Amino acid sequence: MKTIQSFLLLFTMVTGLVNEATTQTIYGKAPSSRISDALNQKQVSHILDIWQLGEFKSTNKFNVIMDAVQYRSLNKTESYKGLRVKFIAEANSNENNLSVSAKQFEAFFEDADYPEVLVAINQFITEFKKMKPAAKNGAMSFITKSGIKIGFNYTKNQEVAYISFLYSDAEIMAEFSGLEKFLIELKSVMDIAYKELYLPENAEKLKKVKKSTQEAKDVIIDDI
Repeated sequence: MKTIQSFLLLFTMVTGLVNEATTQTIYGKAPSSRISDALNQKQVSHILDIWQLGEFKSTNKFNVIMDAVQYRSLNKTESYKGLRVKFIAEANSNENNLSVSAKQFEAFFEDADYPEVLVAINQFITEFKKMKPAAKNGAMSFITKSGIKIGFNYTKNQEVAYISFLYSDAEIMAEFSGLEKFLIELKSVMDIAYKELYLPENAEKLKKVKKSTQEAKDVIIDDI
């Protein structure tokens, strides 16, 4: 997979972007993570190494881009890895009012949330497969520590999967039809992220621990 190194020398004393200011005014405080907090530090040179993973088009006129990222700084020793999810409103869309007030939204999966998200997606797919043949109405959701929500709503007349960002005053949601197909594609993207972000020796370590979810999760988190 091609690696894109985005040397964002963002001297954040001059990065008060109009988009961000507008978003803060209308929607409140954005979802917070270690990476987003680090990027918001002032008078610091920031670097993001970016691995492109996938792009989805939502039914409500967002392009949803997912990247594996590693944050570094030229001024400090801190370094974080994670998953960036970016919503970009389609230009000149009358169906997406958000495109008027803000063009772009982004949030980051925290490393501690990442293994749990994979488990949640598996659970969603399993439960949906039970609901559909039984013609049951239902919904499932999972919210990460950093404020990203994934889930689905199912009725006999509608199947909708979604990813949303939980701002302090609003929820920004990208919706997708083809519920099961989207969840499988999302899981595939996150599996690729696992291979890109985690150290190869992780696989050997996981073989040595008991097969409990918590122990496996602890080993993964230790190596992020």
